[in-house]
Amino acid sequence: MQRVLEVKKRVLGHCRLNVIAVSLRFGGLSGQGKLSGQGKHTEAERIGREVYAANKRMLGPEYTDTLDTAGDLANFLYNHRKYAEAEQMQREVHEEAGARGRAS
Repeated sequence: MQRVLEVKKRVLGHCRLNVIAVSLRFGGLSGQGKLSGQGKHTEAERIGREVYAANKRMLGPEYTDTLDTAGDLANFLYNHRKYAEAEQMQREVHEEAGARGRAS
């Protein structure tokens, strides 16, 4: 799976949506993904942050997929005792979700 991700990034570009989707499935921030399930939490976190940044850049901060990814990342951080980072991420989610609601 890691090889597939590397080839997709090289061929399609790092910020293509299908690369983001593969990265998210591979990173598995919820604990059900391959990396997190194998105890490779640092790598799962890195991929989760990359996916979040790419979603934010490509889709916008208030887009549902971006907010979902941010929420997953916040939960991942909290579960790994990174409470300050988790709280900051949750604040971003709430602010962006609020902005989205006001724009509707």
